[in-house]
Amino acid sequence: MENLYEILRNINEDVDYENCTDLIDSHHLDSLSIIALVADIEDEFDITIPAAEITGIAAVSEHLPIPDIS
Repeated sequence: MENLYEILRNINEDVDYENCTDLIDSHHLDSLSIIALVADIEDEFDITIPAAEITGIAAVSEHLPIPDIS
């Protein structure tokens, strides 16, 4: 488990991952961070996570309100 915490800390060191229960909805991980996380997990644990498995996770950020900056 420490390997996973280390991967997460490399993505965003300001989050208390040991106690955080909601990484996406609390905006600790955005879609790019999720892609980096999956890639790092695949490398660290020598596994493959199919894109279809992460599509639903990464798509959550598409439903977040995007401020109009125009």
